[in-house]
Amino acid sequence: SMARLPDSYIPPVISVLPQLARNEPGFDELAKASGTSLPRAFEKGIHVAFTILGYDTELRGQGSGRKLDGIALAPDGSYAILWDGKSRENGYSMGTDDRAIREYIKTTSRELKKRRGSPGKIYYVLVSSNFADDFNDTIGSIKMETEISEVCLLEAAALVEMVNLKLRDPQVTLGPDGLQRLFGRGGIITQEAVTQSLG
Repeated sequence: SMARLPDSYIPPVISVLPQLARNEPGFDELAKASGTSLPRAFEKGIHVAFTILGYDTELRGQGSGRKLDGIALAPDGSYAILWDGKSRENGYSMGTDDRAIREYIKTTSRELKKRRGSPGKIYYVLVSSNFADDFNDTIGSIKMETEISEVCLLEAAALVEMVNLKLRDPQVTLGPDGLQRLFGRGGIITQEAVTQSLG
């Protein structure tokens, strides 16, 4: 009973990321019926997205102590993404847990150096529905107090679009002519910015 053939390249586990990010009504119950929580389902979807994009990924998150939610490493070791998923109905506000963010970054940066040598650059990426307030001061202080090259506020819809464009065109790279160019700019990354940069 389809009106037309599907043309989406996006796997279902990733297609629902914007709804999970917004805590849309009904998705909490869907997560419980699937044996998980909405925040954990969101984290797992982000992890799958970075894996499909081609990163070497590690899911951490809930149940692993005071650690960030995941790590995505460029296979050539040129950079690492330390990421956190924040499900918020009305957008994420940067000032709420920036002290914890600094600790996550410092701990994980030291750990990466011990494990793999130092990646060329490290980006901290917050994934949420949208971002609610002025964040420039917080981003500036995080960059001054840690080894982070940039702090990125990645809208969940933008992450979905990254996956869509990568699956449609495998020539989209993880390097400075592709995804790294977006992370290197810092600040908010919207779906429109991804389409303009990679589409």
